[in-house]
Amino acid sequence: MALFSAALAVLPARASDVGDHPALSGKELSGQAFDLANLRGKVVVVNFWATWCGPCRAEMPMLDKFYQAHAGQGLVLIGISEDRDSKRDEVKSVMAALHYPAAMTGDLDDDDFGRPNVLPVTYVMDAGGVLRTVFPPEDAPLTEAKLNAAVLPLLPKAQ
Repeated sequence: MALFSAALAVLPARASDVGDHPALSGKELSGQAFDLANLRGKVVVVNFWATWCGPCRAEMPMLDKFYQAHAGQGLVLIGISEDRDSKRDEVKSVMAALHYPAAMTGDLDDDDFGRPNVLPVTYVMDAGGVLRTVFPPEDAPLTEAKLNAAVLPLLPKAQ
């Protein structure tokens, strides 16, 4: 029984699989509401991270650069901090240096992704809201080349 319980402890409470239409909604750190369902027509990247996670922090500048380069093409990126609410000021401080919005898991209303047990985890949804790619923690830190390969084909082609 202890082995079975230990195995369950490493699985997220819920997990979205490639091909799913995951729901995610809540309030950003700014207080603005967001909902993946309202972002249809955009390619969405969701990055779960924490202030104490070294690999998370290592990939955030690259994520920010990628977001800035492609936001005008229909890319949306949101960081979801797994930090406790008591760390809200620290989360805001980290995000102040970045251009993409963030939320904290405690401010989510709907979350089909579940709480990851290991960070970082990054999800890529196409313009129809379909989960197309998952970058698990063992792929961290996420590279620009991997993000280019997963996201750029989903963005509309320049006219």
